[in-house]
Amino acid sequence: HYDDDKKEDDDDNSLWQIWKTWRNNAVQNNNSSTSSDAPPLVIGAWRRPLFYGGWEHSSDATEHVFNVQTANLFVDLRLPTGRQQYIPQQLANGCQSLDDLPGPALRLYARQHCFAGYSKVQPAAKEWDKIVHLRNTNGKGSNTSMTTTSFDQVCARHHVLDWNFVGTPRNRPNKWWIQVKKDGGNGTSSNVWKEWAYATDECGQHYYCERWERLPSSSEDDDSPTKIETTSVTIDRVVLALYHHNPTNGETGIIVVAHDHFNYCRGKSTFKNETAPFSSLAEIVDDCVARGDLTTARKWLGRLQGGHGRVQAGWKIDAAVEFWKQGTPLWVREDVKFAANTDSGGDDKDSLWFESCTLKWKTETWHVFDCNLASAAQLEQFLEQTWPN
Repeated sequence: HYDDDKKEDDDDNSLWQIWKTWRNNAVQNNNSSTSSDAPPLVIGAWRRPLFYGGWEHSSDATEHVFNVQTANLFVDLRLPTGRQQYIPQQLANGCQSLDDLPGPALRLYARQHCFAGYSKVQPAAKEWDKIVHLRNTNGKGSNTSMTTTSFDQVCARHHVLDWNFVGTPRNRPNKWWIQVKKDGGNGTSSNVWKEWAYATDECGQHYYCERWERLPSSSEDDDSPTKIETTSVTIDRVVLALYHHNPTNGETGIIVVAHDHFNYCRGKSTFKNETAPFSSLAEIVDDCVARGDLTTARKWLGRLQGGHGRVQAGWKIDAAVEFWKQGTPLWVREDVKFAANTDSGGDDKDSLWFESCTLKWKTETWHVFDCNLASAAQLEQFLEQTWPN
């Protein structure tokens, strides 16, 4: 049934080049005194206490969500609390891989969700002007309440890894409005915000809304600057994004760090699946288990891994799709080698100095996509301070 995993590497390589162009343009615009663009207001690590849409809702009582966003890349991890019904027993049985999980546990395992990619953020007013222009063009713009918006920014998330879209990628980016809670003064609070669906229904209501609250850092200090200029590194103020893409085997990975929290997501970015008559990984696994084909179910479930942890705990994973990895470090010092290419033409004064930096993790080469530190020396110091032995 579902065994065609041919990688379309040309598309993936082009995708990363496009994202680099977007990032570089954003850096140039942010450094311009005439630019109205600004970094995302939602850089950080977040939990989601509430989701509602249509006639449905959920909370952190039913799903634990870890959403880490840097200036450009993100990883979003969502783990149903109901999985605690089977994890202790599976661990007691010595579970160390998918091969150790029986059919019913595989179905529960499939209900987890992890996705990662690029967040393209723009001021809401610019996007709203486009909407007003289109409404006026179509003869629907007489409503004066449409001329302004209370949203702060608009975000379009482009997924390169997605637990749900296993056969084919999303046919459009996930687009939504950002509304940041005001602090009562002239500014905004950086600790609470709402995500509103971009589209509205026939009643004019947004299709869904999610409330996000900042996860606490180790020092409880959430005031993280866009760039750290001091020579010493304050670990829980670092914002960092790494990515890996292997055009030979199609493996892709993203690691994002914000204020002591890290998320990771890795696996196959896309693979062909024209013959699978299902819309989600859960449906595919349910079908495989019903037919007794646990080998194929495990093959599909093994295509993507993801998790969350704390940097100052020695990069220890505390929540993961592969639950048997919880309590273990993401990586250890002896497996990772940091390098900065001083011959690349960039220097510490360059806003994109980090493009010369790589991490060799066992056999994989990881590149730096975002970093709010000021130099390669600071980045190396941060890594040396945090890697477990």
